[in-house]
Amino acid sequence: MNPWRTLGTALLLFASLESGASSLPQNSTRDSSSTHTTAFVNPVATAFETLQSIDARLALMDGVAAAKWRSGKPVLDSARETAVLEQVTAQARQYGLATEPASQWFALQMRLAREWQERRHGAWREQGGLPAGTPAPDLVTQIRPQLDSITAQQLLLLARDQADWADTAVLRSAYLAHQTELTSLTQLPEADREALWSALVALESAPASALQRIRTTGALRVGVTGDYAPFSLEQTDGSLEGTDVILAERLADMLAGNGLEGGEVRYIRTAWRTLLPDLLAGKFDEAMGGISVTPDRLAAAAFTPHYHQGGKTFIARCADGERYATLALADQAAVRVLVNPGGTNERFVRAQFHQAQVKVVADNRAVFAALLARDGDLMVTDDVEVALQTRRHPALCRATNLLFEPSIKAVMMRRDPALEAVVNDWMQRELQADVPALLLEQALRQAQPPVP
Repeated sequence: MNPWRTLGTALLLFASLESGASSLPQNSTRDSSSTHTTAFVNPVATAFETLQSIDARLALMDGVAAAKWRSGKPVLDSARETAVLEQVTAQARQYGLATEPASQWFALQMRLAREWQERRHGAWREQGGLPAGTPAPDLVTQIRPQLDSITAQQLLLLARDQADWADTAVLRSAYLAHQTELTSLTQLPEADREALWSALVALESAPASALQRIRTTGALRVGVTGDYAPFSLEQTDGSLEGTDVILAERLADMLAGNGLEGGEVRYIRTAWRTLLPDLLAGKFDEAMGGISVTPDRLAAAAFTPHYHQGGKTFIARCADGERYATLALADQAAVRVLVNPGGTNERFVRAQFHQAQVKVVADNRAVFAALLARDGDLMVTDDVEVALQTRRHPALCRATNLLFEPSIKAVMMRRDPALEAVVNDWMQRELQADVPALLLEQALRQAQPPVP
């Protein structure tokens, strides 16, 4: 079977779907009992996880100070710090982090730990000794294993999440939102906390394989806009639904099934205007959600074999009949063309409409309600979205039989030969099984008008 189905061909299969003759592979969706959620990553929440690890490290310093006080050892243990930094350098490389900024970050934490211990020792000297009942756990057998565990945890969190909160403002927000829980961090001088935020933001990925980072962190980072049904759409409860959300989950399951430590998808919010820059900046490993292959994207990023082909067309109120049957009829001064910003829809409108009034609607999901409310007359979008929205909104119709700017959709990836090989191989198998086409057919078949 030819995997490059057009929407028109797909629509011919609705009858067989309705009768149950066609069905998706069993693992097309995850077990409904799974606790995995498909929602956008919250940068403040992920930043808080890293701050918790810093706080946990500092919380151990009273025990370290007491153990050194009782043993008479100095606060500074140069050999131990050198060994830790060597360990950090080796692990950072495995996690795909640049080793020098990672080493500087941990060196800062160790300096703050020394200063913490010195403050405790100074207080105990003034008091005439260690207060009675102060616990002093064994440094080697009890405390250091905990510190080593926190080090490994921090490296994993940094490799997995640092792109989410690569801004000191986000880190400050996370700290202020959880200040009462970060009891050790709150004891640091503000200047020290600011130094921590700056060092965290300075962390960067090493020029290593994205596939390597996915293996070590167990997380596939996928950028989606969440505003383009049937590919990806954010629901009112914050969850994400759509054909590409299912494809992303299937890809993660494939990675896990091939011996990689994959299986988790972390959905990163992006926008059509910033989609390519966000990918190139390393905010996510790949972009999904109905991404059209365009010359500018193709020049900077990699794509899988395409899973859908179609083109632009018009959607308008059915009552307007054939008023917009051609581009010339649609491009009139009295016509208000609605467009979502930053993507191929806006690019087409700006290039082809010269007389009509162009109205930008920031949220693509609001365009169809605006058409129904007569806040606009026409929208230009891909034929697959028109097919879905006209089923959801019976008062809206495809306004022309014409198809403009034929295009294809695929998964867009960072250029990384190892990642490309794995993902392209997976997509070829999905196409051979007709999974993308069947998912689209299912989405269109299940589209229903909203409940009043």
